[in-house]
Amino acid sequence: MTGNLLLVNARLADGAAADVRVADGVIAEIGAGLSAPGGDATDAPVIDAGGALVLPGMVDCHLHIDKTLMGMPWMPYWAGPDRESRIAGDIENRDKITLPVEERAGNLVRRLIANGTCQIRTHVDVMVEIGLENVEGVLAVREKYRDQLPIQIVAFPQNGVTRSPGTIELMAAAIDAGVDLVGGIDPVGVDHDMVGQLDAIFDLADRKGVGIDIHLHDFAPDGLDEVAAITERTKALGMAGKVNISHAFCLGEADAATFDRLADGMVAAGVTNVTHAPGHRQFPTIKGMRERGV
Repeated sequence: MTGNLLLVNARLADGAAADVRVADGVIAEIGAGLSAPGGDATDAPVIDAGGALVLPGMVDCHLHIDKTLMGMPWMPYWAGPDRESRIAGDIENRDKITLPVEERAGNLVRRLIANGTCQIRTHVDVMVEIGLENVEGVLAVREKYRDQLPIQIVAFPQNGVTRSPGTIELMAAAIDAGVDLVGGIDPVGVDHDMVGQLDAIFDLADRKGVGIDIHLHDFAPDGLDEVAAITERTKALGMAGKVNISHAFCLGEADAATFDRLADGMVAAGVTNVTHAPGHRQFPTIKGMRERGV
């Protein structure tokens, strides 16, 4: 196939019927009654969408593809409901996982591509217990599918940073190996050391010239203090647009004045948020965050 394509009889998000002309792998035109590039159906196959809905490619900006069990027989979930149980369970049950990271993650990536995902960001475990094993597997997957699905990788210190000596050095090695961003996790809840963890990951990101994506599950008030501290460091280091807080459920627990103050601080510092509905807890109001410009 040449990278040229004419998609006819499609439906746009507003309900309008349209054709989509692709030239050299790029959408060149959307409209009614379009013709194939060059007018040759051999060079530009014509596909009738049959009125199907056409949407922009999906972006999944929070995955853990190194943890997938895709391709293995069904396994029961081995951890309890709390964070520490999940962290310990991942380590204790590694020997039960018989397929390497590269194979399992590749199985998931192919499924993502087949179902319309066009870009992902994945957090990959970096811990002294496993070194860079998971990172190496995901880097191989990224290279294999580089022409089909851009993959951003975050060095994720699931077992903590300051409580786990050697982790920050491993994260630095992961960045040197090609990982895109520095991760973090619950500075208070996991490390019991907000200043120590944030200083370590911001220093690493600043030295390596990369961004940060930090998991933040901590409840208020600790979580709210962490949001403020992250925005302060982001602003001080001039890292606008390079720092994301994943989850930040605590923002859903804040009173109106605190929410406004923290959301405005995130906007001023250029800090973004990727969240979801955890089911059993409040979470940031998407409407409220958008209205404030987060």
